[in-house]
Amino acid sequence: MTGPRFTYRFYVLDRRIVLCRSFGSTGREEVERYCQTLQAIIREFHEPGKPLVMLEDYAQLHDTDNAARQVYVAFHLARQDIWKGVVFFGMNPLLKLFFRLGMRLYPLRMLVELQGGYAQALHRAFQMLDLPLEIKPIAGVSSTGTWSSPGIVVDFHPLDRDNVLRIVPRGTMRAADVPALSRAYEAFLAA
Repeated sequence: MTGPRFTYRFYVLDRRIVLCRSFGSTGREEVERYCQTLQAIIREFHEPGKPLVMLEDYAQLHDTDNAARQVYVAFHLARQDIWKGVVFFGMNPLLKLFFRLGMRLYPLRMLVELQGGYAQALHRAFQMLDLPLEIKPIAGVSSTGTWSSPGIVVDFHPLDRDNVLRIVPRGTMRAADVPALSRAYEAFLAA
């Protein structure tokens, strides 16, 4: 989902874990759209008796207002029977403080936690669901890809001998280019 001030990316992992990556600034309308999309994901993937875990990536979230937070909290509180837990990661220190204060105010029947990064959050989600976490190295990418926008060209390179994927930008990137670049990189990795 994208709008003038925000982008939300939803992923469903192992049919039991929903990952949302938030970019930009969000207000009440954006969070209402988020809730509608998440409700559609729940309808598609939730199986009775099998709770889901929500991973929330806030590393690229720059701003949100109180009305948006209230919509978000109300949505998840009303669905505590669906969620085994919600794991947040990528939060700035001030947001962590507000988050910890807020957790004391709400009657929670689900687990709600903060983790440092994606790997820790994913590991915790698998623990919550009592699922084994098998980590396998990805297969090598063998070709180079390119993405461009006015003012910038970005080359995507295959795995090097240290198993590192690299991107090499040339030019100046605008903030508006980031979502398209991210989609192009995901497509390169998927290919």
